[in-house]
Amino acid sequence: MSTKRKLVFVQGTLPRASYDVIKVEQWDAYNNLAIVWIMNCVSDSIARSMLYRQSADEIFLQLKNDST
Repeated sequence: MSTKRKLVFVQGTLPRASYDVIKVEQWDAYNNLAIVWIMNCVSDSIARSMLYRQSADEIFLQLKNDST
């Protein structure tokens, strides 16, 4: 994921801009891409439990917390 520059979405280190429509659209598109990558790497039952998360970092945190 770091080679595609999407790790910041999983880590939650790139906040969603609220002042620039173009940046918001780009952030949403990249965040959604990271979400799809994560969802494709987990079982269907796990993916269903994360359907209503809004960001890749929320999903990653849930996965991290559920695994401990």
